[in-house]
Amino acid sequence: MSEALTFPTIEALEHRTDELQAKKLPNVTIQVIGKSRSGRDIRMISIGQGARSALILGVPHPNEPVGALTVEYLIDKILNDKTLQQLDIQWHFIKAIDPEGLRLNEAWCTQPLTLRSYMENHFRPALARQPEYTFPLNTDDYTFTQSTPENLAWQKALDLVKPDFQSSLHHADHGGVFHIVSDNHAELSQALSDIAANSGLGVNPVGDPGAQAQPFAAGVFAFPNINAMIGGEGPIGWSAGNSGAHYAKKQFDTFSLTTEVPLWHDARLLDTSPSGKTLGDVLEFQLALFSELTALLKTHAPSFEPYIETQDQREIFEALKEWHVNADGFAAELTMAAGAVDPATPLPTHIYALRSQLTMAAMRPAGLMRRLSHDLVQHVESEELLAAGTDASVFLDKAIMHFEEEATLEPVALSKLVQIQADAILLTLKHLATAKSK
Repeated sequence: MSEALTFPTIEALEHRTDELQAKKLPNVTIQVIGKSRSGRDIRMISIGQGARSALILGVPHPNEPVGALTVEYLIDKILNDKTLQQLDIQWHFIKAIDPEGLRLNEAWCTQPLTLRSYMENHFRPALARQPEYTFPLNTDDYTFTQSTPENLAWQKALDLVKPDFQSSLHHADHGGVFHIVSDNHAELSQALSDIAANSGLGVNPVGDPGAQAQPFAAGVFAFPNINAMIGGEGPIGWSAGNSGAHYAKKQFDTFSLTTEVPLWHDARLLDTSPSGKTLGDVLEFQLALFSELTALLKTHAPSFEPYIETQDQREIFEALKEWHVNADGFAAELTMAAGAVDPATPLPTHIYALRSQLTMAAMRPAGLMRRLSHDLVQHVESEELLAAGTDASVFLDKAIMHFEEEATLEPVALSKLVQIQADAILLTLKHLATAKSK
């Protein structure tokens, strides 16, 4: 694939879908499967015929747009590669399941990637407003039925396709490569682990932070157990619905794969030498950081609600509000973690670097607060909103400075990230076909 330097806008993605539709290829169908919260069509592109079906979705989290490029790469590859056309698979693609969320990330997506630009302009919805985690869920003591319009489109795609395989294309800010699978096939798990190991970006040995997912191989994990999160004893409860992987498994016995790739590479992730830091050093800094973040959120987050007017402002505010509601819980989790370990434990450099993910996470709500303040003060005069934006900027400046003093982040070539995700998908599909034929 040619090297993309920035991410496509939703309009660019839709334009290329229009171009594909205009070609009227006999093996391609394009249909509307739903609407976004703003009424935009969400379309599914289907290619070929086959005994098995695969559903591949980009942008399940709108600050994770690599998957849209992976979808476009796979569409082009399938249309031009006869060996893929002979895999007996009907392919189904959704370029961006959260198109309005992607639009709210355009300010950083369409310019060269820097940590500051990303943090100041990113958007990720509150958990209960994400397409990925608003599938219906009903347990003995918990019910969730508030599926988003985008999730309803995803549900319709699943009903139409009844996929044997599904891949929801996520990525992380930082931390190496890892995979999440719905079932452990030992040979496949090892092959996926090898993809991570050979990426040159490092294998993420813990997966999704906080998920405590079961490992199957180095850098390969089970999907998080949503039911366990609902009934868990931690200070932060589950507030959303089922995941795409668990819902598809329950409804259609679908095998799901998510391959997480990092936007930035941190060379420390490949360095196993001693860092000179201890676990206590890390926890002390992060406890202080989250204490400061909690104070920032409690002081300023409630002041925004009276000024919210547009749907976009509402979405950003709800994301900020979720951070505010959970602030004490995050601090409590860190305190519990600090009390359960030996603070003198020395950390290898790659593990110390991996723990920096939490520092990056703390930047997100400050970025949301700064962004919302800057938007609102263009339309209303408010000293409290100005103060919120100023304090959020100070916090963000401090966190970014600390991070960049310790790490040299290099944006990963987008073509490399796409190739890792595409390789994992094709490897998995070929493995599942072989396993079924035995």
